[in-house]
Amino acid sequence: MSEKEAPGKLAHAKGAQKSAKSITKKAAKKAAARPSPRADKADGESAVLAKIAAMLEPYRAMGERLHAIIKASAPALSKQGSARS
Repeated sequence: MSEKEAPGKLAHAKGAQKSAKSITKKAAKKAAARPSPRADKADGESAVLAKIAAMLEPYRAMGERLHAIIKASAPALSKQGSARS
C-alpha cells in the first residue's frame, strides 16, 4: 500500500466510526422513548379482564377461572404479587 492511499482509508474509517456513533445515539433515544415492561403491568391485566368480559358466557366463565388459577400459581406475573415492583 502506498503512503497516498493510507490517509484516504483512515478518513473513511473515521467517517464510519462517526456513523456508528450516530446510529448508537439514535438507538438509545428510541429505547428511552419506549415505556418499560413494568409500566404496562396494570394495563396488561385490565386488558385481559376486558377481553374476558367480552367473551360469550361459557368462555367467559372458563377465562375467569383460568385467570384466577394463573394469578394464584404465578403471583410474580401480577403487579400486586410481585416483589420487584
